[in-house]
Amino acid sequence: MTDNRPKWVKSGNGVTPEHQWSFTADAPLVCASYGRETGEYALADSSGGLYVLNSQGKVTSLNHGFHSLGHIDWSDCGAGGIVSINGATLCRISDKLKVVWSIDFADDIADIAIDPRGDYIHVSLKNGYNMFYNTYRKKIAQYKTVKPLKYTEFLPSEPCLVAAADQGLIGSYDLKGEEIWTENSWASVGGLSATGDGKYLYVAAHNHGVKQYRNNGAQQDNLALEGTPNHVSASFSNNRLGITTLEKHLYWIDDKGAMVWVAEIPEIAASLIAGPMGKSLFIGFESGRVTKLGWM
Repeated sequence: MTDNRPKWVKSGNGVTPEHQWSFTADAPLVCASYGRETGEYALADSSGGLYVLNSQGKVTSLNHGFHSLGHIDWSDCGAGGIVSINGATLCRISDKLKVVWSIDFADDIADIAIDPRGDYIHVSLKNGYNMFYNTYRKKIAQYKTVKPLKYTEFLPSEPCLVAAADQGLIGSYDLKGEEIWTENSWASVGGLSATGDGKYLYVAAHNHGVKQYRNNGAQQDNLALEGTPNHVSASFSNNRLGITTLEKHLYWIDDKGAMVWVAEIPEIAASLIAGPMGKSLFIGFESGRVTKLGWM
């Protein structure tokens, strides 16, 4: 049987994964998201292209009609998702990548998030204002944070949001915009990821490694790694954790903190997403190449 794994995958150390599929967008990758129930992988490129891939890596929907794509988030259940365009416009899009509605804001968007069922949407602006909307475009809450929330994610287990600023703030907020908890963190943040039950939050804290927080905001652990973590992704089941660094290392770690696999990747990662059961990992590169790896 022909071994179709890329050279960088075969050169890794530990339990080597299978190469399940690869896809290359028409332009450099801007961002990506994943639907945990449907297995859909949605991505945006710098030419204005939006793609939805199925679990086999085949394109099921494609739209090249967008301009200046900035962010994307995809629902878990096949209810489509949201994107930001032109800096300050939010678009609710269907599973076929058609615009359902849009909102223009007075300031640029820092990040966007849609809850797993596609019922609620969160928008954070660079001026520190944040809004919750329902899927019908109605604003249900607004609040302000001392710093813009650059990384946001809804918890699957309860109706609330976890979020982090680029530096100085990590916290959680309910659908009324009320603070559940906040913690000061003076480390620069490159990304965050929560487990499916919401008990743990992992933060890529650049020179401070990867920080693990409990759902009350208390820091539980700190993973010290070689390199500067820029992406982190926890599996829904919390049995695996994926981490990439600016020095082009990829780590796959189990729930005891032991290294399952480590590899040197060919270029800096633009996106990293762990599959829900910890058996797969999606890595998107700045060039537009996306690869899905799988473990038995």
